Amino acid sequence: MSTTGNGLRFASRQVAVGLVLVCAALAASAQPTEAETKFQERATKTHRAIADALARLGADCLKQGLNLAAVEHLQQALEHEPGNEKAMKSLGHEKKKVDGENRWVLDPKKAPPAEDAKGVTPAVRTEYRKARDKIYADAAKELVALGQFAARQGLEAHARVACESALAYNPLNEDALKGAGWVKDGISWTSPREILHSEAARKALANPPESQELDKVPEWATGLGDAANPVTGHRAGKLTVLTAGVLHSDLVKYAAAVQSLAASALGGEAPELLVFCSVNRKQQQAYATMRHPGNPGLAAELWCVAGGEVAVEADEKDFKVTMERLVLAVAMHEVRSRCGEVSQPWFELGFASNMTRRLCGSVALIPFAGKAEGPSEPGRWKRTLLQKLADETQPRLDKLVVTRDPDEHQVILAHFFTRYLVQERSACLEPFCAALKAGETMEDALKSASQTTLARLEQGCHGWLQRGG
Repeated sequence: MSTTGNGLRFASRQVAVGLVLVCAALAASAQPTEAETKFQERATKTHRAIADALARLGADCLKQGLNLAAVEHLQQALEHEPGNEKAMKSLGHEKKKVDGENRWVLDPKKAPPAEDAKGVTPAVRTEYRKARDKIYADAAKELVALGQFAARQGLEAHARVACESALAYNPLNEDALKGAGWVKDGISWTSPREILHSEAARKALANPPESQELDKVPEWATGLGDAANPVTGHRAGKLTVLTAGVLHSDLVKYAAAVQSLAASALGGEAPELLVFCSVNRKQQQAYATMRHPGNPGLAAELWCVAGGEVAVEADEKDFKVTMERLVLAVAMHEVRSRCGEVSQPWFELGFASNMTRRLCGSVALIPFAGKAEGPSEPGRWKRTLLQKLADETQPRLDKLVVTRDPDEHQVILAHFFTRYLVQERSACLEPFCAALKAGETMEDALKSASQTTLARLEQGCHGWLQRGG
């Protein structure tokens, strides 16, 4: 199957429902304009046609024993037209009188099986994918046409939502990308959200908070310096920076930028944080031994995050590496302060790698199990994941969220899946963190916060990545 086919395995409930809500709002409006009335009429017809096509596809899947795909497409049909008769009947509902009203009532005996029938052949699956891809491509064209109609009526917001809906069915449709506000740079596309995120990172670094020099540093820190290079400190809001070097202003700037961007993405206020930047290996080891005597392994690390403190070892030759270590460690602290200590590190690794990419332009320091296949840099990571998607050998999300020691390919997936969540499903991040801190499992927290399945999240991420994510 083609790469394009792989990218068409999902329909975004968020944008489909968004367009339906736009229509509902127009219908409920006391005095819709003539343009809004025309759009509502056109949108209703478009949604009904897409729903009918998806319902037919779902019914055909049931006949072929492709029960899982059937349920997915039938639910998609209902997202476009709630109460679509063919979809409801295929899902096992029937109309009955309830309290004097005709209502859909589920008959469990008529509901589709929870797994595919045995003996479904590869040929049947191939034919199904062809039929699905054609329906998805047609749905995308119809939604783009709806968006263009809205634009001609002067309804720019409606036009954009329609094109975003189209991308859920064909993430490579260029008319949909343009209508949804994506910008093409050479052969790649940049989303409106990525543009906003880049601008937010630039502003965070350009407007650091004012800091004040401390009159006195903690007693333990005094012992880590010497007469020639005493440890001094600065305070900015809830951030305290200590070092025997001369990087106070840069440390404050980058650490504060991480805190600001993390608060924007994950919610909540920046917690109290103390940053210690050692000037060499010996001082970093002394810090770890003094502050964390129960964890001797930290003395061998270039950075550590524990107990409301972050310590990083400065690279004496490379300022950029020092700042990347700082950003990485502070980002991990921000995640842990909101999510608690969890056994599966994919989210803190994904969040930290995206933060170092945004503020330092690199992901070279992100740890993973095993050996790397090549240099750790966003361009190679994206090429690797896209190639694996094309080959259908990509790392699986359901495996990533439960692993305690992710390998390189899983960390690559964590990087892009986390960026997808931050850019495309930002509303779910704060409840996701809260659910983790409350003790929910990683999988349950993702499902409850996003109100969808891991499979749909994975499919959404794949499509977003293929259109330039």
